[in-house]
Amino acid sequence: MEKYIWDLFKWDHPILIHTGLVKLEGVGAKLSKSKAGKEVKSGEFSGWDDPRTWSVQSLARRGIRPESIKEFVKRIGLNKQDITIPIENLYAINRQLID
Repeated sequence: MEKYIWDLFKWDHPILIHTGLVKLEGVGAKLSKSKAGKEVKSGEFSGWDDPRTWSVQSLARRGIRPESIKEFVKRIGLNKQDITIPIENLYAINRQLID
């Protein structure tokens, strides 16, 4: 459908760049926004700030500061390969910013 719209308006097709996936080690759950959304809707989770969702809202509720998340992402950087990084790295960055 998107290709049809681009062609219809004679727009250039976007260039997609895959930068690999980041897997968080030590989370203890599979990170899935669609699964978490179903569990929020069903009432199994209290909302998006429930720590089991691993959403940005839940990280804030855990005491993770926004600048910690930004620094975590900057340190990971862009990479064409998939990487696995311990969640403990995010916690360590957060502790550094708090201290």
